[in-house]
Amino acid sequence: MRAVALLLTACASAPPPAPVAPVDATLRELRGRVVLLDFFASWCEPCRQSLPFYAELQRRYDSCLTVVAVSLDEREEDLRRFVDEMRLDVRVLHDPSGRSAERLNVRAMPTLFLIDRHGLVRARHESFRPADRETIERKVRELCRNGP
Repeated sequence: MRAVALLLTACASAPPPAPVAPVDATLRELRGRVVLLDFFASWCEPCRQSLPFYAELQRRYDSCLTVVAVSLDEREEDLRRFVDEMRLDVRVLHDPSGRSAERLNVRAMPTLFLIDRHGLVRARHESFRPADRETIERKVRELCRNGP
């Protein structure tokens, strides 16, 4: 989907916030993998539950899944503190302008997009409750099963 390509390209061109994972995620680099693209902010309480779960999914489905978390925090210090506190082991992009979220019509935090191996958005999920885990994992499993 073109919007996803623009989003990742726009975020990838920004300089990375220091201790946060390198911002080199481009759609081309991730082609052939299932991508869980998540929009979050350090002040978002449900994000404190969703991000560790997404990191666990990435470990569980490491042969096919890459998690890319896009922070909409305005201040880089808030993002750094959050990443350190949560010990996030996923790719983190910083978009303080929020333009990528606007392009994808993100209205709630967190919002995730599941993108198939061909770059097409196959699912969108807003907010997060522990009860959502099963549904999200089932969708990831299905996308991973579908192969290249």
